[in-house]
Amino acid sequence: MNDQTIHELEEVIQRNPEDARAYSDRGRIYFEKGNYNQAVTDYDKAIELDPENTDFYVHRGIIYFFKGDYVRAIADYNRAIELDPEHTPAYMNRGSAYRHRGDYVRAIADYNRAIELTPEHAMLYNSRGAAYANKGDYDRAIADYNRAIELDPEHTSTYMNRGFAYRHRGDYDRAIADYNRAIELDPEYVYAYDGKGFTYCYYKKDYDQAIVNYDRVVKLVSEDPSSYVNRGSAYRYKGDYDRAIADYNRAIELAPEYTLAYMHRGSAYYDKGNYDRAIEDYDHAVRLCPYETEVDRAFANWVLVGNLEEVIKRLENIIIDFHEKCPNCYYYYTGVRALFTNDRLSARRCFKIALKLGYADREKAEQHLENLKK
Repeated sequence: MNDQTIHELEEVIQRNPEDARAYSDRGRIYFEKGNYNQAVTDYDKAIELDPENTDFYVHRGIIYFFKGDYVRAIADYNRAIELDPEHTPAYMNRGSAYRHRGDYVRAIADYNRAIELTPEHAMLYNSRGAAYANKGDYDRAIADYNRAIELDPEHTSTYMNRGFAYRHRGDYDRAIADYNRAIELDPEYVYAYDGKGFTYCYYKKDYDQAIVNYDRVVKLVSEDPSSYVNRGSAYRYKGDYDRAIADYNRAIELAPEYTLAYMHRGSAYYDKGNYDRAIEDYDHAVRLCPYETEVDRAFANWVLVGNLEEVIKRLENIIIDFHEKCPNCYYYYTGVRALFTNDRLSARRCFKIALKLGYADREKAEQHLENLKK
């Protein structure tokens, strides 16, 4: 598909302005080129000309999905299902839209229906597995990934997803084995190296192996600031603070407003005993993104000057602000407050509720729960 093809379709449309398929085909090309607005415009016209065409609604729904407009995407999939109650792609795509909205129950229901209709479709099991993983049901997720691999043993993302589920279930060796299999299938699959690096760094505490994998990530995506932050963290945990700071510096060069880089560099300076630079970085991070780093800044304040009241005050402000507009954040930060007041039971309950409600940073919440077991 290229500009010449678009030109050819424009000629078809000029000759026959009532050709719905020509608008649909041109909309598909615009979508593939990343021009989502023009793609939607063409599918609007195609649907106006042929309002009973199920595929047109599904395709427009996919474009809305990529735009992040899940409500309109779901509306289009609903219409497609009204027209054809056995249209597998409509259920599959609606399930994905529900999953990205955090409605995992409806997502799974749609994947179930799609699997009833097309039981040998590997990606349906992969997608349902992802929804189970989002819910924290890693056993069912792994069962679905196993079935997907039986049906399509060379699909790299399924191994990646199963590795993620194994990691969250605490089976780190199997997670690494799945990441390795993904790399065998695609030696430049950056997410698999990143997954291995994360597992070695945060779970197996093998920082040298983490750095080896993050080196590969940096080589593959050298302009991605997160790759330097991840490798910098491995260096920091290893105690090589200068190399850690060098990586955080590079991340900040690439993305001067990257909150996480300042936060981690502040931690590296703190570990080195350079408290002034640590506070400076924490302050900068708070200015960029107050909610993500307020707790870290407050914690540093507590460690350095013993001001626990300041910690609680900051947390109270965050909790009040999140009470109505972000329930999962509200429970997460209420859990953090409980940690500072040594109310372990309340902290555990709040972190579990935050995860159930779809708190975005699952790693952080789950790490708190893991620490509470000790």
